[in-house]
Amino acid sequence: MVENHKTAQTKTARTKRAIQTALISLINTKGLPNVTVSDLSQTADINRGTFYLHYEDKFDLVNQLETTILVQIEHILDHHLAGPVGLVIDNPQQRQPLEQAIYEICLLISQNFALIKALLSPEGDPYLPGKITKLLQNYLGLDKVLQRYHLRIPTNYAEAIIVQSLVDIINIWLQEEQPRSPQEITQIILVSRFFSPYGLIEKDIK
Repeated sequence: MVENHKTAQTKTARTKRAIQTALISLINTKGLPNVTVSDLSQTADINRGTFYLHYEDKFDLVNQLETTILVQIEHILDHHLAGPVGLVIDNPQQRQPLEQAIYEICLLISQNFALIKALLSPEGDPYLPGKITKLLQNYLGLDKVLQRYHLRIPTNYAEAIIVQSLVDIINIWLQEEQPRSPQEITQIILVSRFFSPYGLIEKDIK
């Protein structure tokens, strides 16, 4: 019985990998809006009934894949950070856990590189960037840390610049012909516009 259960789990995992691989290929060749369940089933070499055993439709497939990655990112941040990233930046003792969190997120992206690249492409899911932005805003906690300074521009604009810069770094990485390592991207993030709030500071509030 245990062996049969493990065999079924292995078969399910293999089928889901085939469907994911098919999705990546089809997004790259015809764009997500044009992908059908028939396309996915044919490309994955399964029948439609098998597809529907795992997903309601292509939107459920995309949502499950994206949710899995976003939840993993949240778990990494929760594990390493004692508070919002924006507050951690101000605390030198927290910078090592922050660096480890960024590295593990970059490693996760590297392990799912083809999928994330396809979903974030112009032919992928137009809603994914918004999901990523919302997650970053929640964990950066910039609305709290930026209130402690006099800024040259409104706080919400400063927050938008910082968040978008992080998204842009990941997008550039995804488009590289020879992608840099997770370690390299981690260092780029740490020394880049991630710290741009301080470039906007006029003076500390006393």
